[in-house]
Amino acid sequence: MNGTASLEMKASAEVAYDLIADITRMGEWSPECYRCEWIDGSTMATVGARFRGHNKSGVMHWSNTSQITKAERGIALAWAMGPVDAPYSAWEYTFETSAAGVRVTETFRSLRHTLLGRLSMLPMGGERRSQQRLQRGMQRTLEQLRTAAEAKSRPL
Repeated sequence: MNGTASLEMKASAEVAYDLIADITRMGEWSPECYRCEWIDGSTMATVGARFRGHNKSGVMHWSNTSQITKAERGIALAWAMGPVDAPYSAWEYTFETSAAGVRVTETFRSLRHTLLGRLSMLPMGGERRSQQRLQRGMQRTLEQLRTAAEAKSRPL
């Protein structure tokens, strides 16, 4: 399963990046991830920093551990989910200057299919419904991010 979504924002690439890079705020943007916390002594988005995300969909709740794989302010932020030596998915946000301000693109890639991963999709309607939910979730995340980035970018 893979997905991508993009949205223009009236903000700078640095403002949008800084909001996403503060992963403790992910619950403000994502409809599925309701909380993230830095772990293993990490305190900011730098390559190698690790965090735990807590997610929910309907009655299902789960958490996972991720490691930052790319952190270039105003350009890209990425992380891999799962064990460091065998991650199962990757997320990336890219930031491109546009006429409006910035175009933010969110990308998800499944790196390997596990039996547990496939079984976990069954209560949510199977892989096709999970793909649709992923796309809607990414779009909603970007819309929420846009609201925050544009509010932060407004002159006082």
